[in-house]
Amino acid sequence: MLSRSVRIVARRGFSSVPATFLAADEVTSRVLGVMKSIKSVPPTVAPESSFAELGFDSLIRKDFWMKLEDEFCVEISSKDATAFKSAGDAASFIAKHPKAR
Repeated sequence: MLSRSVRIVARRGFSSVPATFLAADEVTSRVLGVMKSIKSVPPTVAPESSFAELGFDSLIRKDFWMKLEDEFCVEISSKDATAFKSAGDAASFIAKHPKAR
């Protein structure tokens, strides 16, 4: 029987490619587009419009959250999603997310 010795070298690698983030104005525009796709949202919605002002119940909020995940290819935890009080909050979160596309 032949025996081989195997040398394992642990390396700590860091990507040379820096994390890229989406531009805040682009994110805000896309978040507002997602909001406008919800039937009960008026076309004049602004980033500062609160979900309470818009009459969002828990189902509409969940729908909005899921559409954001699809639009930006990210997962948003329920803890983070429940912290959103307006489109601006959601846009701010996504603009800082390194995996958002």
